[in-house]
Amino acid sequence: MIRRTQAVHGVRQRRQAHGTRCARSEHHGGGNRLGTGILILPQRNPLVLAKQAASLDALSGGRLLLGVGPGWQEAEMRAVGVPPEHRGARTDEYLDAMTSLWTDESPEFHGRYVDFADVLSPPRPTTPGGPRIIIGGHSPAAYRRAVTRGHGWFGTGTVAGLEEGLRGLEKAAAEVDRPARLGRLELTFMHADPTEISVDAVRRVADLGVDRYLVFTTPSRTVAAAEALLERHADLPR
Repeated sequence: MIRRTQAVHGVRQRRQAHGTRCARSEHHGGGNRLGTGILILPQRNPLVLAKQAASLDALSGGRLLLGVGPGWQEAEMRAVGVPPEHRGARTDEYLDAMTSLWTDESPEFHGRYVDFADVLSPPRPTTPGGPRIIIGGHSPAAYRRAVTRGHGWFGTGTVAGLEEGLRGLEKAAAEVDRPARLGRLELTFMHADPTEISVDAVRRVADLGVDRYLVFTTPSRTVAAAEALLERHADLPR
């Protein structure tokens, strides 16, 4: 059984042990993973997404990391028929419904936004219990969602913002219980400020206990610019 205070992946204990190994996951044999960072869950049909995710997990040999979040852009939500004020509740319910489709012998779910029974949803994921869920967000609700429903948390921004996020996760872990099936909470951080990226920054992030460090290439306006940014940081510690 995992205690609530251990749900943030033992951040304090791991700061000395992890060194600079934060660019690669050792789960399921380590190596490259296939991930979404992040997918706006309330805009999706959870039954269709569950099947898509299970198929990707099976085809990739259990390497899928399904990064999800509730989103923030209200106009975009309304455009797809989702009231913005319901996006958090939908996210939680969709995750529970998808877990049923991945794990239950006879999937059935009856909620406010999702209602189904007697459905078949092959293939089953290769990963036991379904693809690993990585929760994105920097709000108290997101931190609680990561502790109660996620295998990991996805933070983005600056190192100072990361530190604030870790404090938020620790607070959430003291307030809500973490299901034992989720194991420890993995930490993923995407550095969104190119001017901050350096060997020292990576080491600082690793010392905070982060498992995966990502370089944000979206601001690059061309493929060549994105490739140049990645080349420039190819020698960062792993």
